[in-house]
Amino acid sequence: MTREELRANARDYLRQASKIVRFDGDNPVEILYNGDWLNKLTLVDILDIAGHFSWQQLAERDLYKERIKSGETLNFREALYPLLQGYDSVSMNVDLEQGGVDQTFNMLAGRQLVRQMLGKEKFVMTVPLLADAQGTKIGKTEGNVIGLTDAPSDFYGKIMSLGDDAIIPCFTLLTDMPLEEIKKIKNSKENPMIFKKQLAFELAKQFNDESSAKVAQEEFETRFQKGDLASAELPTVKASGTLIDTLVSAAIAESNSAARRLINEHAVKVNGAVADVQTKIASGDIIKAGKKAAKII
Repeated sequence: MTREELRANARDYLRQASKIVRFDGDNPVEILYNGDWLNKLTLVDILDIAGHFSWQQLAERDLYKERIKSGETLNFREALYPLLQGYDSVSMNVDLEQGGVDQTFNMLAGRQLVRQMLGKEKFVMTVPLLADAQGTKIGKTEGNVIGLTDAPSDFYGKIMSLGDDAIIPCFTLLTDMPLEEIKKIKNSKENPMIFKKQLAFELAKQFNDESSAKVAQEEFETRFQKGDLASAELPTVKASGTLIDTLVSAAIAESNSAARRLINEHAVKVNGAVADVQTKIASGDIIKAGKKAAKII
């Protein structure tokens, strides 16, 4: 990416982060760009950084081992990435670094460099990645990203489109609900829709306000639960064998494999209910994935 593209991405990240952290007032968050110091490193500097690590350390990284085992190529540019990310901690004189568990190796590389180059300890705090029961992450790469700056109604709808198995992880990682209450939800025999609506409301309120969350919930209930979607002007499609075939025929999915992926990610709904590959469809049904929907005729 160009410098301009990177900075444009950064601005979008900042707008989303502003929902959680403060960039003004007392003790505001400070934004730094690591290109400001990494681009100034000389060859001698890079060799000095690399000298603090052994090849065995890099080779032991799980991600690298998995790729090598599967026959994928691992180039030296990728191998240097943890070292350069680790040097960020030196440049910023970091005391504590927080990140997802997928960044543990890189953050520990920074811990090692800070100890050896600055003579002090840097602590690392990891947080779990948000994923469903199958381990599918919720994010841009997986195509199910939920933006913190999405309009409340869109945000609420995206939470409702998650599979039921994402309810407990979302309550645990994204809300302040006591763990005992979350345990009760996990063991409850009630319809998961009740708890998913509770989750969507709480998060919409958290990232916006209560009135916006109420409006978003009312819109969802009117549009999806009271049948307004069925009377909307939706594109129509004839049932074409399986749900997978119909998703492709309706141009909701580009291919059979894409349709299967959407279903496996619990992103497909039939008449408002999360569907699986065995779901039967009939005339009058509404199928939906993301913002795409169609009516079966």
